[in-house]
Amino acid sequence: MAADLIGTLKAPNLKLAAAVRTIGWLKRIVPDLVTDASTEDALPAVFLVCRLSTLLTTLEALEPLRDLADEERLRKDKATSTWSGGQQTERYLKRFIEIFREQSFGIVSVFKSINSSFASHGNEETDPLGALPSPMANFPLHMVEMLVETLRIYLPTVKDQTSRESILTQVLYCAGSLGRLGADFGMLLASIGINEWVELVKRHRLLAGRLESVIGDYRGSHASGVGAN
Repeated sequence: MAADLIGTLKAPNLKLAAAVRTIGWLKRIVPDLVTDASTEDALPAVFLVCRLSTLLTTLEALEPLRDLADEERLRKDKATSTWSGGQQTERYLKRFIEIFREQSFGIVSVFKSINSSFASHGNEETDPLGALPSPMANFPLHMVEMLVETLRIYLPTVKDQTSRESILTQVLYCAGSLGRLGADFGMLLASIGINEWVELVKRHRLLAGRLESVIGDYRGSHASGVGAN
């Protein structure tokens, strides 16, 4: 039974309801399986290990694209003239980021929901978007390190500025998604020498500010029109 429950937690498209049911069953059998840790300590670790395994398995399915990206990286290192390649690397990075964003957001959000549902009354979180509980406190950083390391290795192969900005925009949205759950990692990218990152963030914040201003003006004028009627 335990193996079946673990298999459920490793399902590629694990939904919250299924996760809650599975954790509920595991709570009943974990005390018989784990004797050197409390259920409250063991269950979060079991969930995170299962979901991390699923993320790694999904990313490993990109091996054909990664091989093409590695070939491009080698050709770039050997190039004697100006390098203009990087198309295969762009494909690999975009797919990697897409999977990472979807899976990492799912891991963190489902974990926080499960943690709130099964926490004892003395440890309930009053703010669902507050500080991440242990062992989740360090887990997002571990995931982000995988993404940052992948960018550090492969992004230099992509020289076309439009392609680089497209990739980094994906990363920006990914950072924003995790940021809503208290795990923003945007500042880490500037530390690995991605010079465009700061400008890209500034530009997107400026556009977001303009959009908010337009929406605010529209709401104000709409409210005035309703009041006049």
